[in-house]
Amino acid sequence: MILLLFGATLLFFFHLSKENKNEPLNVSVLNKKNEPPPSRFDHHLIGKGPLSLSPEIQSFPFPDLSGEVLFLAKNTRPDAMVYEVKLQIGLKGAEKSFKINPGQTLYLAYEKEHLNFSNEVTPLWIKPYLDENGEIWLQMGIQLNNDQGEKLLDEVREFQIKQKWKTKALEEVIDPGLKMAGNALKGGKWWGPDKLFERYGGEEYQKFKERERIELLSDKGKQILFIKEGETFIWKDDKWNPSTETKGYPMGKVMAVSPYKVEWQLWDKGGMESVLLTFNKERSSVISLRIEDVFTKLRRRTSSRVSCRIDNRATILKEGDWLVHTSTGWHTIKNYYEIEALLNLDIQGDLFIFDGLEKTEGKEVFCGTLFNSMRTQEHSVRLPMAQTKSGEHSPPTKNTFSTKIGPLATEEPLTGTPPRNNPNQKLEPIEEYDIFSED
Repeated sequence: MILLLFGATLLFFFHLSKENKNEPLNVSVLNKKNEPPPSRFDHHLIGKGPLSLSPEIQSFPFPDLSGEVLFLAKNTRPDAMVYEVKLQIGLKGAEKSFKINPGQTLYLAYEKEHLNFSNEVTPLWIKPYLDENGEIWLQMGIQLNNDQGEKLLDEVREFQIKQKWKTKALEEVIDPGLKMAGNALKGGKWWGPDKLFERYGGEEYQKFKERERIELLSDKGKQILFIKEGETFIWKDDKWNPSTETKGYPMGKVMAVSPYKVEWQLWDKGGMESVLLTFNKERSSVISLRIEDVFTKLRRRTSSRVSCRIDNRATILKEGDWLVHTSTGWHTIKNYYEIEALLNLDIQGDLFIFDGLEKTEGKEVFCGTLFNSMRTQEHSVRLPMAQTKSGEHSPPTKNTFSTKIGPLATEEPLTGTPPRNNPNQKLEPIEEYDIFSED
């Protein structure tokens, strides 16, 4: 009896495929109710001959559709609410796929020996839905009524979808916004935390301490992203911006930070496309300077000033001075615009900061800190001072600033805003003073 009933069902599907027209599916016109209207198909054969059935609801082996229904994509954005989730669903052997809302009923029909979506109500239907934990379930059913509206068949099965949503390679992405955002980030360089902030960062720079840096280059200039695991960013105004308000934008999230790699996951606005980018840490230069060979003939001039020779130039240093060593020699950083260029890596080179004079066992010591060009390494500098013959002198005054990093000239520090001075402008050489007499 079960075999006869199953055969009858297959005959109806075959009959259905003959009567349906080959019209493209329009998901918007699909009947989304669970109770289909009376079928328009001829059921007069039921109850006659080998198809003789009881008018009561029957049970029969349910066709296995688990291998026919394909879940192609899901909105996996971390900011997506359950009611905002969309699913992209298809059928094995079918060319078209569709985005639907969970809980939407779809009707199926056999055409050319394959299942296809139908614009019309058919006995066979599926309904994907989400449970309270956001997990996907697929409900499948067969419902067949006679001309009087009485149910002849009513079978429902459901099972959980164990789907691992795969990310795409950036080259496979279709969404133009995500593709642009991904390409901008893909070429970035990962540098370790900026140790300058750990030692000299003021209150407004505490948020940058111990954060990894991603250096981005574009036609609009250089941008430095300070990141930590779990933070989110949005693609806005053709650049990446840190933000917790991510809806309506392509977004990225720092998924993992380890000593060896950083992983970002990116999503398009709808969350249906996702990309995973991995960064390996760049190798920064080591400190190779012998600082005792750089600062020679150190002599105390006042309690906060010293005279010395740098690049064979007689120089006055004041407590808090910053000096950067580039391909053209040592240069004094003189204003906050140059500091901005230095922090944004527009100016690169070993950096020395003069901390002042200290006394150790009754002797004065020249103290400071030396950083490599990317400021991922630091070295404490302590050099003994030479004794002067004529006591303290008052050298010419020059403009200086506090050792601590103060606010930059722009409202959004360290997010890639070009410095107001020309970043290609050469730094001025260290000023030379005629302050030495031959011993």
